[in-house]
Amino acid sequence: MTALPKDVVDDLRQENARLQAELRAAREQQAASAEILRAIASTSGDAERSLQQIVEITARLFGASSVTLNIAGGDEWARMIRVGAVSQRVGSELSAAQLRIGARNLPSTVFRENRQIHIPDMDNIDPAIADWPTLPHARAAGARAMAGTPLRRDGKAIGALVVHRDRPKPFTAEELTLLQSLHFKGDRELAVRCAAGVRSDCQKRQAPARWIFNDCAALHGR
Repeated sequence: MTALPKDVVDDLRQENARLQAELRAAREQQAASAEILRAIASTSGDAERSLQQIVEITARLFGASSVTLNIAGGDEWARMIRVGAVSQRVGSELSAAQLRIGARNLPSTVFRENRQIHIPDMDNIDPAIADWPTLPHARAAGARAMAGTPLRRDGKAIGALVVHRDRPKPFTAEELTLLQSLHFKGDRELAVRCAAGVRSDCQKRQAPARWIFNDCAALHGR
């Protein structure tokens, strides 16, 4: 049997490695989504605990030192969950005006522009955002990389999730995709559920966070 040329073998190996990486990413995405939905279902009726669970699971899945989850209610943050030293320090050292929706900060920009923002190196920040008052405080608390991701329902941003790392390790393309898909998947499933017959119950919810996360538990018959 004639051996394949070396360049062909190399190409095949590279393609195999790429496919293996895609498979791992798909499995991680599925597992992460399932874990978050299980956490939501296990705390049915307690919106605050559901949000806390999501933040804690996100921190573990992405090797994060801190995570902040904000849910919008009109022009203000209706819920703010903070885990970790960086998030806590930013929340305590900055004024409410600096952290509000509309101010120059990561959660607000992610939410208003409905887009993900990755800061791979806190020591080399894009000049366009370098004047954000929150960033020096985050860096002083130990943040080395950050990623802000919109939480969406039907494609519309309803909040923001900010993940911090305390080591110089940027988020990979796969991790950034996973951060987006985790929460959009849940929102999409929720929309399907509501359309299927629980919309009247959804409309009874008072807080945005309760509407979003408690009704996800209904997907599992809780």
